[in-house]
Amino acid sequence: MKPPRFLLILVFTVCFLFLFGGNSFSRDSISHLAEKYKLSVVAVIALDQENKTIRTGSGFFVDRQGVIATSHHVLEGSARAIIRAADRQEGEVLDILGDDPGCDLLTAKTSLQNTSPIPFGDSYRITEGDEVLIIGHSPGWERMFSAGHILGSVRAANLELLQVSAPLLPGCSGAPLLNRKGEVLGVATAFADLSRDLNFAVPIHYLRTLKPARTNWRALREKSVQFQASMADATVTEILVTRDQKPGVVGGVSPLRTRSTSRPGTVYFKNGREVLCDTAWKEGGTVFLVMHGKGYAVGYNEEEIYMKKSFDQ
Repeated sequence: MKPPRFLLILVFTVCFLFLFGGNSFSRDSISHLAEKYKLSVVAVIALDQENKTIRTGSGFFVDRQGVIATSHHVLEGSARAIIRAADRQEGEVLDILGDDPGCDLLTAKTSLQNTSPIPFGDSYRITEGDEVLIIGHSPGWERMFSAGHILGSVRAANLELLQVSAPLLPGCSGAPLLNRKGEVLGVATAFADLSRDLNFAVPIHYLRTLKPARTNWRALREKSVQFQASMADATVTEILVTRDQKPGVVGGVSPLRTRSTSRPGTVYFKNGREVLCDTAWKEGGTVFLVMHGKGYAVGYNEEEIYMKKSFDQ
């Protein structure tokens, strides 16, 4: 007896999540790449010394010997990590091969063999409006497919970032950004706000030139990089990359403590939005929030926030 049709639809919805950020890939195109790279994109689970999950992200194979690429901040602060493919096969991260916290990229050797790599594209030939697809693993979903297009590029010190309209969810840092040919153009690194086009990827040419790591697991426990996005309305005005920034150490930086009795703390915006943040500080008239579970900060104009309601003054 065939199962009811509505049940089949329900199962499909639970396993996969499609997100669209403007006119882009058709569902047929997504289905084709989803099947082609079913075993190429993996979930990355970072664990502490007690084997408790501290962070989840995504990664993808770059060769047939089990080497993955992901975001540096996915493994930052971890003692070990495991990976999980769509077929539920699991492996362990054995060694850090290449690492550059300054561009938030990392390559690592895993215990899996005979893996299916995704070919690299040419990130120097990307133009505004190009259609892109992100395949990642978000908690609660087997896989996530997010379609959109290139909005442009922004500079962060000496780092170039691709700004894309493809929506991102937690767990998608380290996921591949694909073109229509199924080639990797970049690595998803951060998102700030699902209501705004603040989704970024590091161009793949940074991964091509990634230097061998002098990093071990002990070194990954230290904070080393942070993205800061300054905004005016819905427009990104500046992206900063800082290393080992500790609020209160640099002149003009004032640490903020939320009024919430529990952590993460809640910050209240005047437009009715509420966000959870792990850390907050103020520089001049800008309030920087480290979104809960993320390795980067977003700067907001102080006038957008209910300061007395959100923070101890």
